[in-house]
Amino acid sequence: MSDDDLPDDSKPTRTKERWAALGKFLQAGLTVLLFGISPALAQDAGTPSADNSPPSLDDAQKVFTAAFEQTCGLDGGDDTLDPPQMFDLDFNYSYDEAGTPPHPLRLFRFFCGMGAYNVLSVYMAWTETDGLQALSFPAPHLDVEYEDETDVIDSPLKSIAITGMDSTQQLVNSEFDEKTRTISAVNLWRGIGDAAESATYVLEEGRFVLKTYDVDASYDGEINPVRVLDYSKPQPVELKVIDDKPADDGKASP
Repeated sequence: MSDDDLPDDSKPTRTKERWAALGKFLQAGLTVLLFGISPALAQDAGTPSADNSPPSLDDAQKVFTAAFEQTCGLDGGDDTLDPPQMFDLDFNYSYDEAGTPPHPLRLFRFFCGMGAYNVLSVYMAWTETDGLQALSFPAPHLDVEYEDETDVIDSPLKSIAITGMDSTQQLVNSEFDEKTRTISAVNLWRGIGDAAESATYVLEEGRFVLKTYDVDASYDGEINPVRVLDYSKPQPVELKVIDDKPADDGKASP
């Protein structure tokens, strides 16, 4: 069975191709990075700054449109199928003294395009110290191999390897759970959903931090993902100094 035998919404999306559709990745990290928008752009878009108050949904959308018009293909079209959202949150830093009032954070979610079964969204956040900025979300870069690379649909999955970290400003099929303060995203590799990858990001100290990443790389008609990253609990780090010096073989240098 080849890709041409599949309906349009069931064609597999390979590792390189599916991320290319999400745009250029930013420098990765385990904590969500913040992509700054220039003060001039924010001012031109109508973002209030004189009293350091959070922008309204309308003002934030002006900044979003100015910054992502080309990336998201914005042309003034109808976004009523996935209208903008705004959430008022708060947080404390770990170093705050006891009794420190929570710091306000206003989160925005904007529609950024869609395909047959994947909807892209961009998130922006405002804080008193950082102002209004677009969020970028880290994700592992995967090397997926199948027993028969010429027919990945019917071939058994051979291996999944993490080769590094990427980052994107566009999340796929995402939603924000205000109760758990969690952004979740599910990138479908084909329409029936038996191959996909998903991630969760939790608000901690004013930033959304990657907590879990699951991958279902088998086109077997079943939903059976494996967890490739799990930071739901702290991961101890071995306090071992890196020794990158060449091994001493006992031979004197010429």
